[in-house]
Amino acid sequence: MLEADDGGPCLVVRFDAPCGALSSAVVGGGFVEACGAIVNRQVPKSYMADDPEAEMRAFLVRHGFEVDAGVDAVGASAVRTLGLLTAAFVREVGFAECALGDGGRSVACWATVGLGNAARAGRVREPAGGLFPGTINAVVVVDGGLAPGAYVGAACVAAEAKAAALADLGVRDPDDGGAATGTTTDAVAIVATGRGAYARYAGTATLVGHAVGRTVYDAVYDSGRRYLAYVAARRGG
Repeated sequence: MLEADDGGPCLVVRFDAPCGALSSAVVGGGFVEACGAIVNRQVPKSYMADDPEAEMRAFLVRHGFEVDAGVDAVGASAVRTLGLLTAAFVREVGFAECALGDGGRSVACWATVGLGNAARAGRVREPAGGLFPGTINAVVVVDGGLAPGAYVGAACVAAEAKAAALADLGVRDPDDGGAATGTTTDAVAIVATGRGAYARYAGTATLVGHAVGRTVYDAVYDSGRRYLAYVAARRGG
């Protein structure tokens, strides 16, 4: 955990060697081939920046993180650090790990959860303008290799597992009362170390997909449970 110069804590996940990643991060979003760290930064609910990506880049550089490592041979940006923003309580991070067979490898997930803007995907709503800090941020690390399609499959499974955790927590969309599937500002990062077996697919029927689903569900449920307990305590007080 990093204490930032603006007073907010940051969850930092570092890697021994550069990893591949697919994410919706504010800094480094999309596919990258050389991710060395992920920073999940807590900001106030009042956070507002004209250019959140530029502001987050400056924050990362100020704290000693490598942001850009140039451009690779095919023109893809080789971003060193992925930057996520959240207004959720980073100290209440949920963590889960699931073994990948008997080889000592695993899938791990860190999730920070706030539910003040819970929402149900698919219902009619007025789109919000601008970018707001992510409220459920999930960082999933697979100790193995993933094909491009498997990254996308793992992200799909992560979204399904998040929705299942919220359903079991009883979280509802405040606008229509339906079961919430997430919040309006969620983000996800799927990271692959490249070690061990290479997975072409990552649906729930696969070993990797099963482990992604298990870890995301458990991490989101854990952090979400503590968020709901905090809200209940405040209302009771």
